[in-house]
Amino acid sequence: MAVDFIDNNIFVQSIIDKGIADRAKRNTGDLGKDEFLNLMILQLRYQDPLNPVDDKQFLAQMAQFTALEQMQNLNSSFSSVKAFSMIGKYVYGTIKDEATGINKSVEGHVESVLMSGSRTYVVVAGMDVPVENIYNVADGFNPLASSLAAYTNLLGYNVFGAVYDITTGEVVGVEGDVVSLAKGLYEDYALLNNVSVSVSGRNINGVNDIDRSKLVAYLEEKAAETDPDKRNVELFITDANGKKVPVAAILKSYKVEPDGSVSVVLDSLAIPVTSVSKIKPSGQASTTSGGTAGTGNEGSAGGTGGTGETGETGGADETGGDGPEGSQELSGTPDSGNDAGDGEELP
Repeated sequence: MAVDFIDNNIFVQSIIDKGIADRAKRNTGDLGKDEFLNLMILQLRYQDPLNPVDDKQFLAQMAQFTALEQMQNLNSSFSSVKAFSMIGKYVYGTIKDEATGINKSVEGHVESVLMSGSRTYVVVAGMDVPVENIYNVADGFNPLASSLAAYTNLLGYNVFGAVYDITTGEVVGVEGDVVSLAKGLYEDYALLNNVSVSVSGRNINGVNDIDRSKLVAYLEEKAAETDPDKRNVELFITDANGKKVPVAAILKSYKVEPDGSVSVVLDSLAIPVTSVSKIKPSGQASTTSGGTAGTGNEGSAGGTGGTGETGETGGADETGGDGPEGSQELSGTPDSGNDAGDGEELP
């Protein structure tokens, strides 16, 4: 009898261990109805003949087991209905990485529903995600996604937009020619060339270094690079109101003004497409961009306002008749072409 008692205990323990292993495999966090049924059968099989299980207790256990089974079936049906209602919708959820045991995020459109045993899964980006692990559902689209095709009309145009500092909330307006579009995580960007701006200092790990000598040496070193990819700069640009915003772009040229201020012309400067407030053909430079361009290019912009001669000739032709017209196209004022040709800042 002692041996039988030990064997029975070992047998009961093996069922419990199996239930725990199945629980871990199912990731349910509790024992299932199969484990309860096995334990109840064992209780009847190895009951004490002199003190058998009371019939009322047996009926109560059967009722509890039936209620448990119905609740599990109801939960399974509810999960199925919820999963089928997600088909075609954009969802966010988590799945467990079997290799590392760490939960990782997954998102995408629900392609189909998979039912395995008592569990229900939604198929997202080719992965089976338990329906109870879905924590966000959007109605058929990614709310963070957008189409770059909606902004292709900006390509090749001169636009006025803005860049901003997310930490301070300051905004600086910029103007340039749209050469490409890029998709970001939360917003889409237009990349501008020929952006003329004033520089406050060098951006060093988010800190504005206003040391002029170091800034000029930094710009001189970058300007000497022949490879455009090595002329990338990180600067704090500023406007007339003193607002400062950090930017990263490719240095095209720079100039130190007599008063010590520094201006640059940048390429590949990214601005949010939603910040664009003015669009015009690329050849029509505005007053702001024309004046700064004249300072940054040392008078080359003045030449384009005239007959196409070099900046030193000023924009005036042999008779001088086209000089005012050239300056008017660049800056919007009927000034003489020689002013722009000397590289001075236009009004």
